[in-house]
Amino acid sequence: YIHGGLGDLQKDVSGTLENYASQTQESLEELKLRVNELLKEAGIKLFIFIDDLDRLNPFEVTEVFRLIKLNADFVNTFYIMAYDKEVVEGALVQQYKELGKKY
Repeated sequence: YIHGGLGDLQKDVSGTLENYASQTQESLEELKLRVNELLKEAGIKLFIFIDDLDRLNPFEVTEVFRLIKLNADFVNTFYIMAYDKEVVEGALVQQYKELGKKY
């Protein structure tokens, strides 16, 4: 379900990212704080669906999980990921050994 304010939110986030590209003095943490503020002000919940993770190679699987865990933990943002558990778990075990299953 797409809420009415999503178009405006997209414009605000795009503007923020464009401004960031031209302002090298702003840290990524500051950018993340601004994006979080925009999400809070919009008052919506953002759901991101990622399908077929099990079709990626092991390196790509690991990168997707790392990006979401480390960089994409925005407020009111939820990730729904669809994949074959054994395939993705196997890819994470290759990278993180015994911690792969927990990751």
